[in-house]
Amino acid sequence: MSVLPFLRIYAPLNAVLAAPGLLAVAALTIPDLSGRGRLALAAVLAVIWGAYLLQLAGTLLKRRAGDLRNRTPEIAIDVLAVVVPLAAFLLVGTPDRSLYCAVWLLKPLRDSTFFPVLG
Repeated sequence: MSVLPFLRIYAPLNAVLAAPGLLAVAALTIPDLSGRGRLALAAVLAVIWGAYLLQLAGTLLKRRAGDLRNRTPEIAIDVLAVVVPLAAFLLVGTPDRSLYCAVWLLKPLRDSTFFPVLG
């Protein structure tokens, strides 16, 4: 269970961000997708990633330094869950690179009561 409220945003909002994101990830694996379609789907993923990044940054800025120091492992995991998939998405040159985005799309949902509804 996460200790950062970054993961405790309103549950339906998580679904609103994650459901289209997962659809975009799946659609980006279609081999015959046009360049314009790929760009639009990548933009959707970038907006969702940006929302998650802003939530994480806001959470970290609200915390006191001593409180953050005591939670370094949890914070490191949450930061890596945002940074590693983004780096893989930007640096990996394979057509299925969008699958890395599924990691950060699902991460904020892990503690959500709304997550089982997506299944």
